Amino acid sequence: MAKKDKKNKPTAEPNLDDLLGALGETVEEKVPAAEKEKPRPTFSASELMTDYAGTVVAAKVLTEHKDIVGAELKDAIWTEFTDLWFSTKARPSNPKVETKKGSRPDCQAIYQCRTNFKVKYREDLSGRAAVIDPLRDLGFSDTKAAQIFDENIEIVVETALRPFNELAQGAWVTGEGGREFQPATDVQKAAAAKLLNFVIGKDAEPLTQVERTECLVKETRYVVKAGFLDRAAHYCTNAAQLRALLTVVEPGEALSSVKFAQNDTDAEKNTRLETLFHDLLHGEAAA
Repeated sequence: MAKKDKKNKPTAEPNLDDLLGALGETVEEKVPAAEKEKPRPTFSASELMTDYAGTVVAAKVLTEHKDIVGAELKDAIWTEFTDLWFSTKARPSNPKVETKKGSRPDCQAIYQCRTNFKVKYREDLSGRAAVIDPLRDLGFSDTKAAQIFDENIEIVVETALRPFNELAQGAWVTGEGGREFQPATDVQKAAAAKLLNFVIGKDAEPLTQVERTECLVKETRYVVKAGFLDRAAHYCTNAAQLRALLTVVEPGEALSSVKFAQNDTDAEKNTRLETLFHDLLHGEAAA
């Protein structure tokens, strides 16, 4: 509804597009770096610069290769680790991964199964059902899926402010047909306009109860209870089902304490490193 000023003349409700334009005038315009860059002095450090630049490029190649090979190695360890886990019905201690050169240790690492969990849930469902449904999809009965949830998962609901862009424009939501864009409602846009008036220092009308409701969202987190990894195998009938369960309640993993060519001389170690890096670069060039 339009409001009246002191002279009883009606004034229009704030227009969100106009307010966004007004806000833009108060924010420093971002100028492309090429336009605002000032002349720079140039210093000469050719050998050091070449060494540094080459090291940066080499580090990038090595890091990318490490991530790829590390993921493949962890996948291979995971199968053996979970087979042992199921057979003993207890999570094994973090194992040592080792290669030998003759009878002596050569390369080593410690595989870590960590308790920084990711819980898989259906975004189109809420509460217990969002996690229980994926468990049923793995073949767990309704009773077993409910037991796994109730004994191991806690629902934490937090209230937060809805992101401004969602109020002003809309949001991507997930439904049965996939992700689709849901435009902001008139109520949401009205709330965004009032909030924006407040930000740019204009008189701001108070939010109505309906608008306040639209500004607040409840976020659900699924927190894994202590001891889940010790209980996990007891819910499963075989190692494959244990691995499946751990895709819904997924623990973290890492390789630590890595040792390379630990019984070689420095010269032998350097030769092996040179060969590894040469082969890696040769493979990168061929690709």
